[in-house]
Formats: sequence, C-alpha cells, structure tokens
Amino acid sequence: MEIVNIIAVAKMKEPFDLNLLSNKLDNTEMTKVWLKMRLQPENYYIAFYSSGKFLITGVKDILTVKNIASRVVKLINDVGIKNSLENVEIKNMVMTDEIKLKSSLQEIIVSLKNFFFII
Repeated sequence: MEIVNIIAVAKMKEPFDLNLLSNKLDNTEMTKVWLKMRLQPENYYIAFYSSGKFLITGVKDILTVKNIASRVVKLINDVGIKNSLENVEIKNMVMTDEIKLKSSLQEIIVSLKNFFFII
C-alpha cells in the first residue's frame, strides 16, 4: 500500500488575523473563508483559518506531518506573529494499492448483496 496524500489539522494557541498573515507571508492567496499558502519547495498546500487552525495537505509520509507544521509555525513567528502549536492531528490518509481478484467486481457486489439480504 502506498500513501499518496495525508491531510492533517494543526491547532494553534491563538486565532489568526488572516489579513495580517496574508500581508506578511509569501505564496498566499486570500479566499472568502481562509488563506491559502503553498509551502515551498515541496509545494505543500496550507490553509489558514481565523480559528487558529491550519490544514496541511500534499504530504506523503506520516513522520513529515509534524515537521511541516513546525516549519509553518516558524514562518509565522519569523515574520513577527507570535503563536505556538497546540497539537497536530492526521484527519485523512489517501492510499493506493493493487488487489488481484479471482472474481469480477460485479460478482463480488452481487455476492455481498445476497449475503446482507440473508442477514
């Protein structure tokens, strides 16, 4: 099985002023609800919310998630916005794999329908 994307949410101790973040950080774009940022050079997607949370996507390794969160916090602190990380939670992981089946997917679905109909 291969991880193709991890989605994590980092919670900060203080809420964000999105306009201030937008003016201070590079590679950002404001939307109606959040501030989008591309963390370079890997091009990870970061979405800041006024609640003090930020979303991290594009990571393919569980061990890298906390490292990315720490980098984002350092960027914020380096531009003069003092805040600290409370926690980081992985919310979703997208994985791919190949399964060799002896039956077609259609046959498996019919078998499952029959199985659950009996129960």
